[in-house]
Amino acid sequence: MRLLFILCLIKLCLSQYTVTFTSAETGKPIVTYSQDYLYSMYKKDDKIKHIFNAIDIDYNNFLSYIELEFYQRITDPQLPLTRKDYLAVCKMTSANHRYGLDYYQFSNTYYELSELLGTNITKDFNIIIKLQATKAY
Repeated sequence: MRLLFILCLIKLCLSQYTVTFTSAETGKPIVTYSQDYLYSMYKKDDKIKHIFNAIDIDYNNFLSYIELEFYQRITDPQLPLTRKDYLAVCKMTSANHRYGLDYYQFSNTYYELSELLGTNITKDFNIIIKLQATKAY
């Protein structure tokens, strides 16, 4: 289990970057956008895809209990994901608990089940992005 958490940390770590547009005539910078600004322009579906890909550590297109428990721990540490909670989420999303949630089922936790589960895509996305940018974990 410790190895999986180390893999989670490695996968989520990305470098901070900026994008600069330069003049074709002068070669001088016209405008520069920070990573934070670019991420603020993401649509909800893009944010969900980014999070899903970041926490699907074994690249099997399902989020297992271990992956979701890790995700819950970094986005809402005061509310741990128990095995019982995981099974309830699987039931709500029609997921097979042996495999976990696929992308569609995970996205439903931010759409149809958001109010019931208390999910907040903007908050969770910003936490993931900040962790990736700062390599703080």
